[in-house]
Amino acid sequence: MTYSYSTRRLPRIGLLCILAASVATAHADLKVVSNVVVTGKRGPKMITAISYFKGSLVRIDNGPISRISDSKTHKTILMNNEKKVFGIANSAEAMKKAAASIKEQGMKFTAHIKPTGKTKMIAGRMARQYVGDLTAKGKYPPIPGSTATVTFQIDEWTTTASGVTAGQGEMMGTISELIHTLGGMEGMKQATQELSKIKGIPLVSKLTGSVTIFASSGGAPKTRPLSYDTEAIAATEGTLPMSLFQVPKGYKQEGMNSKAPKK
Repeated sequence: MTYSYSTRRLPRIGLLCILAASVATAHADLKVVSNVVVTGKRGPKMITAISYFKGSLVRIDNGPISRISDSKTHKTILMNNEKKVFGIANSAEAMKKAAASIKEQGMKFTAHIKPTGKTKMIAGRMARQYVGDLTAKGKYPPIPGSTATVTFQIDEWTTTASGVTAGQGEMMGTISELIHTLGGMEGMKQATQELSKIKGIPLVSKLTGSVTIFASSGGAPKTRPLSYDTEAIAATEGTLPMSLFQVPKGYKQEGMNSKAPKK
């Protein structure tokens, strides 16, 4: 399995929606366990992800793959803990490729976000709700000459975490990755500004929608469901060792650009 900032295949965006919870003390570190259910062409698939937060540092574990990022330096490290290899992501190169892919496919994004004012407790943390919608339109490469439209209804609950300074664009949630990918790209200002209205760390993220494919040969369009449901099920405070955010001794570096080492 690989991580990538690429938008070449929109349904892959945010497959690992990582959620977090708030801290009660000013400088408490945080560990969050989340369930992620992704429903696509092959039906639903559930994974469990673990996130660690320490100041500007974020570590996300999904099976043997770990992603470590620092919002101060914008440096990202990807590790395969089974093979004991790691790579340093080339964010500039990844963004360049993503921009080229979006331009090539003629992709257009629009979004609308608003806070509802509602609050509730999630995983022992107070969260507030944002709702909205997201639409993406563009070419569909698997079928030459065809186009696709992806639509989502967004239901996001976030919390504050005074001890966590990482920006949302450094996290690996669906909305966070979109902000990271689209930010600064030509023609993406509206979508980026709207998605950036969501403040705080996501605890629950529900994106429910579909992808519709319009074939160049005509005929009825084909639609299939597409959803990402992520929910924090546990959150614990306590000092996390810096070693969690560093590459362990004995790991071998691999060239990888924007992708994680393969399993």
